[in-house]
Amino acid sequence: MRIPARYHSEMLRKAAAFRRLIYRLRVGPVVRVREFLSGHALLAQRTDVEQLARFFRVLSDPACLRLLEFLAMAEHTRGECAAHVGVPGNYVHSRLASLRGCGWIAVRWRGHRRWYRLADPRATEFMLLARTLAADNSGALAECAHLDQHPPCG
Repeated sequence: MRIPARYHSEMLRKAAAFRRLIYRLRVGPVVRVREFLSGHALLAQRTDVEQLARFFRVLSDPACLRLLEFLAMAEHTRGECAAHVGVPGNYVHSRLASLRGCGWIAVRWRGHRRWYRLADPRATEFMLLARTLAADNSGALAECAHLDQHPPCG
């Protein structure tokens, strides 16, 4: 079953509003998101779940997370990003290309330079929510042997 595009964008808009509400309330975010998403056929379809996994896979690299947090503050060039992350420019270039390909960041040309920024301002809220969830579960994450047993996604 294919969901029409107008319903898909409406559902994404409602999900974004719901995430903002959860972030503001900070009351049981994981439970509320599960309840919200459980009634929608969007994530029940296998292809949508695989697409969502690909969207998140790029975040398994700590350098990509540092880049996203850096770009949340303002637009930056590749050189500024490399200096902030502390890795060579070609490494940052490939990470920026991955983030851009997955829709996390956008690029703007000004003269001969590329200026990178977050493609969607909601990504800042997402990163804050992810940090909050990670902090709330830091003990479990530190002891999780499951993460060490499986190769990273990519």
